[in-house]
Amino acid sequence: MHRKALDYRKRGCILHGDLVPQTRKRNSAHSCHAPSSSSIAHHFSNWPAPPIPRRRHPFWEPARLLYNLALTAAAIFWLAATWPHFRPALTFTSLLPVSVLGFLANVCYCAAYLVDIPMQRSAQSAVWKRRRWILWLAGTLFALLLANYWIADEIYPDFH
Repeated sequence: MHRKALDYRKRGCILHGDLVPQTRKRNSAHSCHAPSSSSIAHHFSNWPAPPIPRRRHPFWEPARLLYNLALTAAAIFWLAATWPHFRPALTFTSLLPVSVLGFLANVCYCAAYLVDIPMQRSAQSAVWKRRRWILWLAGTLFALLLANYWIADEIYPDFH
């Protein structure tokens, strides 16, 4: 937005795009007023609001809990199955890397929205809403595969 002060004596008078302050008197060199909040609200009230998909969260957010539980169960399984091996890894210093991995797993979970939002707006929206659990299942299985690979190949060999 382009802003310009009228002159050094009228620093309180700033032009904001097409919201130009009006002068009170035509001949007065020093009088002007800023646009009122109601005129600004009226100006922006004509802008259309972007459409928000309403049925995205009731499916994906409760499913995120199951996704996180599945990944947590995989990590606990590895920990229990190889207990003496991972014992040195259970320290406070390992808490940060584990938290970062959990955060990254949830960022990857958000990739489902890249498919879900366009599908909700497509002609096959009704079919998609009944079958999006397939995307969730495929994504969760892929995340479990990655988690098991990461633990077996990257984390497990580091501890002796």
